[in-house]
Amino acid sequence: MIKKIIAQLKYGAKKYITYIPRIFNVNLLDKEKTLEKLEKSKIYFSEEEVVELSPVQVYGESSVDYQTVQIVKSSPSIVYELKPSKKVTVLAFGGVKLDNTILNLDFGSAEYIRSLFKRGKRSKIHTEICIPLWSHYWGGGYYDYIMFIYLKILLIKSVLNESDFKIAKFVYPVFGTPFERDLFELAGLSNEQVINSRLYDVKADKYYVVPNVTWCYPNKKNILLLKQLSLSLNIPKHQDQELIFISRKVRRRLSNEVEIVEILKEHNFTFIEDKPRSVADQISLYKNAKVIIGPHGASFSNIIWCDPGTKLVELFSNGYDSPNFRYLTKILELKYYAIFENGVKETHYTNLYNDSYIEPNNFKIALSSILND
Repeated sequence: MIKKIIAQLKYGAKKYITYIPRIFNVNLLDKEKTLEKLEKSKIYFSEEEVVELSPVQVYGESSVDYQTVQIVKSSPSIVYELKPSKKVTVLAFGGVKLDNTILNLDFGSAEYIRSLFKRGKRSKIHTEICIPLWSHYWGGGYYDYIMFIYLKILLIKSVLNESDFKIAKFVYPVFGTPFERDLFELAGLSNEQVINSRLYDVKADKYYVVPNVTWCYPNKKNILLLKQLSLSLNIPKHQDQELIFISRKVRRRLSNEVEIVEILKEHNFTFIEDKPRSVADQISLYKNAKVIIGPHGASFSNIIWCDPGTKLVELFSNGYDSPNFRYLTKILELKYYAIFENGVKETHYTNLYNDSYIEPNNFKIALSSILND
């Protein structure tokens, strides 16, 4: 209850804090106003798709209805071209200022408020083509990066001609993670093409921007662009890793992991330690898997590399549920299952980081049913 109250207070504060930029004659646009403002600059559009999420076999107790078909809409996929007939600025936090407005290209523009108190000198550089990618302080997590940032790179690559893509500069507040470098290489980007917006003020002849429109349901065509990357790779086969359990060390841990792993060992599951891996290793791990089990987490972004028919089993606490990977399994023609701990509660994002306890006997029954399905 306390966490919910704090969350509501933060939400209320955000509503009022957005008035601050008006002191500086700057307007923060919401998503709808942003898309309206950019409408005439649209050069590519793939409309949202209606996706039917089939009923799912759930084990344990959940406040979410998994037994009926759920209808969701995927995000549209849009590319806009901005020419400097209007004043375009890529700000240090990665946001785009168009004349006196801050565009909402991702999930809100509150980061602009924080940036007002973090003024720093940036070196100026000029390029022909600039592509701003991200406008938030978070996004360095594996799932967020792939779904909200990397998909933009792949979409731009599919829209621009090859020569323009090779000279384009991709600008955002670089997080410096090893997987960023791996993914750049996989997309065919050189290190020189990636510019840290915290350090450089990039001016260009043309800008291309791609909005994130929905949170949980990325555009199907964009997901398939990502899937295609693995098809060109030579992935070695590891038959001893067809059944895998993905462990988590921090946040959303399985508190009785030792008990659950002992049960899994009886079925010849391989225990996958929670540690940094190259993108190539993660692709190989998931590409080879037939059944994947573990607590809900960013590692499951890698189901994109799985073959059709692969089974994903998510373990949830009793106060949190997320449709992200259920949606992806539908798009990718995988099989999805969910196991919840006992003691159902209302699902709420403030429970996102709660650990879970899966009752061992219930897990045995669920596992047997899933493996025989």
